[in-house]
This record gives sequence, C-alpha cells and structure tokens, in this order.
Amino acid sequence: MLKLKYPFWSVVAGPSPERILCAVSASTRQVLYMDSESSETAGVGMGSNRAAGLQNMGAEEGTGDWKPGLPDGQKGEEEEDWFLANSGLVRSMPLVVGGVGGCLVVLNRVLSGVAPVADASSGQSRADVLSLALSATLLLTGLMWKSVQPKPPVTVRLQGVECLRMNPVLPARAYEELSWAWQLVQKSMRCGGMVVIYGGQCMMQAGTARQSESGSGEAQVVDVPALVNKPICGGVLQSGKANYFGNLPLFPGRVEFDFLPSNTQAVVVHPLGEEGLLILASDTVRGFRPIDQAWIATISEKIDSTLQDVQELQISAPKPSQ
Repeated sequence: MLKLKYPFWSVVAGPSPERILCAVSASTRQVLYMDSESSETAGVGMGSNRAAGLQNMGAEEGTGDWKPGLPDGQKGEEEEDWFLANSGLVRSMPLVVGGVGGCLVVLNRVLSGVAPVADASSGQSRADVLSLALSATLLLTGLMWKSVQPKPPVTVRLQGVECLRMNPVLPARAYEELSWAWQLVQKSMRCGGMVVIYGGQCMMQAGTARQSESGSGEAQVVDVPALVNKPICGGVLQSGKANYFGNLPLFPGRVEFDFLPSNTQAVVVHPLGEEGLLILASDTVRGFRPIDQAWIATISEKIDSTLQDVQELQISAPKPSQ
C-alpha cells in the first residue's frame, strides 16, 4: 500500500502506483476520486478507524460511490438553502395562509353579530375589508407561484465520437496525471468532454467530441491558435478568471467551441496559469454546480503545475548538435 502526496492531492495507491484507489484534496481532506476497491483502504491515514475515514471522505462504506464535500464545519450552498429543498411547501404557503385568513375573517364577522352589510363608518367593517383584500392577494400570489414552476435541468445524449488524444510531447508522468484528471471529472461531475490547452498546444482531448467534417469519422481537431484569439477563450486567458456558460445553446459565443458536440448544454472555461485553458463540457443544463466549480479550480491548479514542469524540462533540455 502506498500513500503519495502531490502539491494539491493526497493519493492512496494499491499494490502499484498505477492502481489509484482514492484521491483526497490536501487542503480540505475531502475525496476527489474513489475507486471501487478503495472502500478497503479509505481509512488509511484519514482517521483512527475505517468508518471515520470513510465519513471524512464523504463515501459510503462498502461501495465505490462518493460525494464531493467541503471542509469540516462548512456546508455547501445547496445544503444550506432550505427554501430550495422545500420549494413545494414554500409555494403552497401563500395559498394556505390566504385561504385560512379569509375564512377566519368571514367567520369572525358572522360570530360577532355585526350586520353583514359593510358600513364605511364602522371600524370593524373597514378592517374586515382590508383583511379580505390581503387574503385575496395571498391567494393570487400562491396561484401564480404554483403555476410558474422551474423546469428541471435538461439532460441530453452528447452527439459525437469518443476520443482520447494526447500530445506526443507529454512525458509518461504528465500523460498519467492528465488521464487521471479526466477520470476525476468524469466520475465526479456531469462532464462529457475535456480539452486541455497549454503553451499554444492541445495537450489533451478526451470524451465526446464533434465529428470531423472531413468524413473520416474521427474527432474534430482543436484549432488552438484560432481558439485563443476568440473573445471567450482569449478573454479567460487575459483576465485569468473562469467563465461558465450554464445554458450554452442560448449564447452566441457557442460557435467558438466547434470541437465540442453540437448539443453541448454547459461549458466551463478555466485558466491554467497564464498559458493554458481547461475546457469542460456537460450534457446537462447548469450541469456544473458551485461545488463542482470549486473542484475544477483545484484540478486546474494541479494540471497547471504538472504542465509547467513539463514546459520547463523542454526548455532546459539540451538541443541536439547539428
């Protein structure tokens, strides 16, 4: 059993380093990736016993399933939003309050012995009229809230061809880490495609890609020089800030991503330092949650560190004598 430490990840490996069982964020101690056999080793280095280790990693004992988590003592935005979790109850409350309030006002009017005809000179009549108006407003609000329901996220089957392209300049270590990063985002998110661009080259293209127009049946090649000069990707490189398109079909800028499937629903473009981009495609509208975007930022830092080392090695490598 090996326990390896990288700048951003802590790794538990099996009998050999190639057999990765789980990956844990070094800063948050939360699981990034868990293999089907990792339930036997999840407690290694993460707690006094196996169950505590599994709980810290957000995984269920005896399964290969996992749930990305946040540091201890913190809750995700979706977990804290009580109104989002109970939207049906919240939308029904105006109807219930308005209906009960209106009935109580009428019942009070009947039982009080006041004449049923409204008299403007009577204070109780004016109060009853105002109360009925407020009850009617609540009823109308409740009906409007019930009629306007948010649509569930649309999930499609990405149309394209499966591919896994690696730049031949990558050494074995970088090849393994990029492959591993692809497995992480594929297992942990609604991600169907991944492209890594660094130093003006396409280092990796994985997942579902658009079919080439040449009719060869292969994936469309990423035109890196043209892509980095376009508004979206060029803007991310210049600003150093990620850009997220939760509903890509509504954005005219989708034409920049001509290498992704035509029915891609969401895209994240994240910078890799100052020289690269990480592009992830999803088959679901708003497929990347806030917690997913946090993990993407961590994975981007790791990829940037790896590719920066590769670039430095290429620069320092002696040139062959002519």
